[in-house]
Amino acid sequence: CRSTIHGSGFYIGDPNLMLAIMGPKVTSYLTEGPAAEKAAERLGSIERGTKIMVEHMTVFPTCSFLPGVNTIRTWHPRGPNEVEVWAFTVVDADAPDDIKEEFRRQTLRTFSAGGVFEQ
Repeated sequence: CRSTIHGSGFYIGDPNLMLAIMGPKVTSYLTEGPAAEKAAERLGSIERGTKIMVEHMTVFPTCSFLPGVNTIRTWHPRGPNEVEVWAFTVVDADAPDDIKEEFRRQTLRTFSAGGVFEQ
């Protein structure tokens, strides 16, 4: 975890947290499967392509994303003390249908309006 005067953030390179959040299918796809191979080819090494598992990022002030979990949030101020949040899940268009379905299920379970992390 790193903290600065501008806020804080984190990244975790251990796949166990990703495994707990996204399950074995998605974790395997991102760390050993076609997505990992494509990232390794593009970035020049398998370690670079698979090391960052879970993190949070914000492009101040209105766009946040969670790489690995692949969710994007846009924050829309609607008045004093009120913000509307639009949430999206991004999945590789080349991913197999079962991986796309697993992303959908796991993000609904964790990072959706009814998910365990959005309560």
